[in-house]
Amino acid sequence: MEDLEDTQALNDRLREMVNKSSVDAVDKANAERKQTLRDCEKKIKEIKSQSIHETYEAHEKQRLAESEAKAAKETLKRKTSLYLGLLAFTLLCCGIMNEQVRTDFVDLIIVVASSIADFIAIYVPWLSSFSNKMEWYWAWLLRISITALILAGCFGIGAGIVAIYHKYKERWCTLSFKVLIGSLAVITVFAEPIRYFIPINLIPLFIGIQIIYLFILWYFDGYYANRYRKEEWERIQHQ
Repeated sequence: MEDLEDTQALNDRLREMVNKSSVDAVDKANAERKQTLRDCEKKIKEIKSQSIHETYEAHEKQRLAESEAKAAKETLKRKTSLYLGLLAFTLLCCGIMNEQVRTDFVDLIIVVASSIADFIAIYVPWLSSFSNKMEWYWAWLLRISITALILAGCFGIGAGIVAIYHKYKERWCTLSFKVLIGSLAVITVFAEPIRYFIPINLIPLFIGIQIIYLFILWYFDGYYANRYRKEEWERIQHQ
């Protein structure tokens, strides 16, 4: 009987030891699992931090490269504008020194001024003699009406010139500068041959070239827009 009790006690102790060892093993396994999870989370955080840092450095390098490229482009643009401006100034000085250009400029002013003076000299006596055949109130009404029409026509011409100038100013670009310099160079260098073959004043010829160029710009605006190539047209104008 005592042996049986001792055996049961021993079994109970063994069972208790087994249970305790199982609990310890489970606790140890949970502790190791938690430690592994903590290590994994720490590693993930380190990887994320490193990735964020590398991404930030990549963005900074890209931003720096874009800034340097933009600065280089702006520097090149300024230098190009400076060189073109110096060239335009040189051509303008050559034009002033060119006798044919100076002559045409003076002739243009004289022709415009003399045309206005001749028109006034003819218009005033004609209007006076024409209206004297009527009653005084009809005569003054006719004088005022015709004068108002003439002034309106002059105002319309002036407004049209100003509108063309503003349109030209709005469309000003690198291509416009090149066309301006090219036409100025042709007229300055080849002033005498042009006047020899084409009997036309060089100043209106120069202005006419700029107006024709403006209409060509409008034409190509529609041409490239209809073909969905506006970016290419913008690049051509500003390159």
